Amino acid sequence: MRKHTGKAGLGTSGLLVTVAAVVVLAAAGWLVYGHHHKTASDQPVLSGATPTGQSPHAYAGWKAYTLPNEKLSFKYPSNWTLKVGPTPLGVSKVTPGMDNVSVTSPTGLMIIMQTGLWGVGGGGQVTLADEQISALGGTYYLDYQGCDIASPTQTTCTNQNVTFAYLATKANGSYMYPAAKNITFRDASSSGSPAVGIFVGYDLDAVYPGAGGVTQKPLSAYKGDASYADARLLLQSLSY
Repeated sequence: MRKHTGKAGLGTSGLLVTVAAVVVLAAAGWLVYGHHHKTASDQPVLSGATPTGQSPHAYAGWKAYTLPNEKLSFKYPSNWTLKVGPTPLGVSKVTPGMDNVSVTSPTGLMIIMQTGLWGVGGGGQVTLADEQISALGGTYYLDYQGCDIASPTQTTCTNQNVTFAYLATKANGSYMYPAAKNITFRDASSSGSPAVGIFVGYDLDAVYPGAGGVTQKPLSAYKGDASYADARLLLQSLSY
């Protein structure tokens, strides 16, 4: 008769239990490692990674430009056309100079940026609508101007078409332009700061929007334009 030694051997069931335990421990270790060692593609994309709060991918493939005098930078789609226009009149009044740049979309929607302006007004235009927009690190408004009043005795609008929109510092801003940061008046006695004019429209005059040759369109045509969303992104990319 065989004696029992009291020592249990590792049978088949015991072996399976041991293997299962090892597998569980290995899996747990891998999960812990993976949690603390994510690749760059696993990391969440922060919406604040760009100055405008837009996703970094919103400007993928876009070009960049900086106004030489005001040092104001912006991004624009690669299929838009950038043009440096003639220097606006009165450049001798400011230093280091004035800027006059336009970017035009394939649909004809234009954005003109003119810096070092002063004494600007509406020329009979009134606000038809306002649209809030984030730009230059703050809250601004796209002020849609139209309803050209032909004579001092005319008190009602002949139509509700938009002549152009401009970036205003407040709603219904009555031509409240952002102040220039890097352009000043040459004459020390001049008060205030030159203005930065940023205009949106169709067939805008190269010297001053509204001076002639502008194509008026209803507000719905602006917002229905295929380039309208890109125009907003362009304005939101403005930065110093």
